[in-house]
Amino acid sequence: MSNAIIFQKIFDEKWQQLPTVFKRHYAIRENSDDKIVAKGTISVDFSWLISLFRPIIASLNILPTKRAKNIPITVIFTCQKKPTAFCFNRIFYYPDKPFAFNSKQIPIGGNIMIEMTGGIFGWKCSYDYINNEVVLHHHAYVIKIFSWYVRIPLELVMGKCEAQEKAISDSAFQMKVQFTHFLFGFIYTYYGKFEVEQVTD
Repeated sequence: MSNAIIFQKIFDEKWQQLPTVFKRHYAIRENSDDKIVAKGTISVDFSWLISLFRPIIASLNILPTKRAKNIPITVIFTCQKKPTAFCFNRIFYYPDKPFAFNSKQIPIGGNIMIEMTGGIFGWKCSYDYINNEVVLHHHAYVIKIFSWYVRIPLELVMGKCEAQEKAISDSAFQMKVQFTHFLFGFIYTYYGKFEVEQVTD
């Protein structure tokens, strides 16, 4: 029996509604050596508030902290076997020096994932497919202490994070991640277009 696709459990009955590109993008199976490669262009922008905390964010390697406009990017999706996680290995090709930004999404039940970045920091979110878009809704920021995920009030600085992905062909999609503060509005964003170029198992 083949291993289950990680995101088929996350999307549940909506998996069958997904456009072809997302079924390829999210095709990583549990306990597998699957690899999916997507290439495209990405833009990064942020407000003055992020600029204040830029050295801390950069030292923790939890987000790119240099602005960019339509620079090349490669993302390699793989599987962490124990515990099960959907891994993102991103390389932002800035003109001066490439920047690697890696994270992993750990399913914790239903359509809820925790995306861990920088080792101990995480973003708890839910996945859905609404109005022809994959939508990631903010739940909380967490810090991992041993095997526990403890909520931290990082919304006071970073605001809430939301993300959307939309198919533009059977092999390409566009995406946007944005942090919005309850007082200061726009905080941070990265957005771009990707072509799913390689799917291996």
